[in-house]
Amino acid sequence: MVNMYVGRVLSRKMQKTGVIRISTPVYVPKYKIWITRQSKLFFHDPNEETHVGDEVQVAHFGKKISKNKSFILDKIIQKNPVVANLQREVADAQNAERTFKQIEEELLGESVFKVKINQRRRTQEEIEKEMEEEDIEMEQRTN
Repeated sequence: MVNMYVGRVLSRKMQKTGVIRISTPVYVPKYKIWITRQSKLFFHDPNEETHVGDEVQVAHFGKKISKNKSFILDKIIQKNPVVANLQREVADAQNAERTFKQIEEELLGESVFKVKINQRRRTQEEIEKEMEEEDIEMEQRTN
């Protein structure tokens, strides 16, 4: 039988590796009570699809994948709602930016980048003209 554990992802700071915390109930005969022991397990996430806060199920791989890693991601039970909402908002913002750029290009008839470069060139030319005019005024004042 394969050892399966369910836990919440604590850390995703390594590539293709995550850390979960699992809780296991243990009976203490001396005091005749049940307590929960917590431990951390490293698991392999080949597609890097988990995020901190996700509830996942991991399975024992049979042999060690690395020094500390011997579990592999079986399935994601529940995604972290905060991360899921943020991902949706980022996707919406990217789509809005793309459509804005397309509309801008259609209205201007050329790419926005070219327009911005032309605007910068115009402003530099205007600055040079203003500097020349100031030089002429200074010469007239001194004469």
